[in-house]
Amino acid sequence: MLLKLFTLAVAAIPVLLFLRSVLFRRSTRTSQAFAQFKRQVDVAVWLLIGMIGVVGATAFGHIAWTWWTAP
Repeated sequence: MLLKLFTLAVAAIPVLLFLRSVLFRRSTRTSQAFAQFKRQVDVAVWLLIGMIGVVGATAFGHIAWTWWTAP
């Protein structure tokens, strides 16, 4: 019985995905806005990674300078 339900679900998934893509399409304006939002999030993530890198490099430089100039 469980195997029959599983096969029914596996057969129904492509049909549901097709119907969703045909009936519930996003408008081009929505798609463009979503693409722009994704680009902005991508830039924000890269900026955050860059800031973490700068802070890490500064901290490493400070530690190295302290170690190098210690008497």
